[in-house]
Amino acid sequence: MRVTLKDVAERTGVSRSVISMYLNGDCRVWLSDEKKRRIDAAVAELGYRPSATARALRNGNTRMLGMVVGGMTDPYFARLAEACLFYADKRGYQLLLSLTLWNPEKERTCLMSLIERQVGGIIYAPYPFFNEEFRHRLEKTGIPLVHFDEIYPHFLSVRKKTTAVTDAVKMLIRHGRREIACCAFNYGYVWQTIRDLGENHQIKTTLIDMEKQTKEQAVELLLKNRPEAVYCNSAVAQELVKQFQGTNYRPEIVTIYHFPFDLVTDECVTGVIVSNLYERARTAIELLIERIENKDDDFPSIRYAQNRFYERDEFLSIQSQLIDTLQKAEVSLP
Repeated sequence: MRVTLKDVAERTGVSRSVISMYLNGDCRVWLSDEKKRRIDAAVAELGYRPSATARALRNGNTRMLGMVVGGMTDPYFARLAEACLFYADKRGYQLLLSLTLWNPEKERTCLMSLIERQVGGIIYAPYPFFNEEFRHRLEKTGIPLVHFDEIYPHFLSVRKKTTAVTDAVKMLIRHGRREIACCAFNYGYVWQTIRDLGENHQIKTTLIDMEKQTKEQAVELLLKNRPEAVYCNSAVAQELVKQFQGTNYRPEIVTIYHFPFDLVTDECVTGVIVSNLYERARTAIELLIERIENKDDDFPSIRYAQNRFYERDEFLSIQSQLIDTLQKAEVSLP
């Protein structure tokens, strides 16, 4: 049975409130040396340990964060969660993971459960974002929430700059591509950037909305429509390359690289956007904790993490130097 403050009070004859103030170093309490010795002896003999959670609640900071992810079988989300756990621990915070299994109803349950546990802030990783009504409910809680890439009023965001996407599309335009398909989320900055560039350069851009399509369905649409160029993640690129083998369809592909298993070696891949996942995790943790510990309304709500576009030959020449583990990231990050 857990020893409580009541047990210490009964052993010493000193009230619980006075003992609590004494153990927490409250300067408002005065005790004789004899009472202090009695309390110290009782604490040692009974093995009393103050509740860190209760103390944190009194101080207004539980030093607990929550993280909502869709699943852990995907290597990207598994490593993202690992990195967030690591950087939270370095700042003296615990991180509670909650899995939605990509189910919108489960997502709401996970978020509300974390709020009920009185976490100081939440990192939100799955896509798509929750609906408008639920977003407003979260806003009213006042709990800081970090979302990756997208920007929403009243929430924090860690996103990648659009420079890399712009450089990738400009390369495709230089190569004479007049039709580009983009496998992305409809509301995402990637699609918005590609669409705007297409309008400016009078090229056709088509969205394959990954909120509504599986990887296999996306590839089926690409094979059916046969765009001249494709912007997609490594999973779609790998499946597309496999499916167009033996056909005369050879689109030019720009893909994403986080880790070695993202590499697509087919020569159709002429450009790669490298994203430092570990920097994104560290930036998200730091932004969230700074917001928790700094209540200033003028606190900046958006931070940017590095990503960079490389043409194929340059990428292959530096691939071995790219960060691919948390240990390497710790050595490389400033």
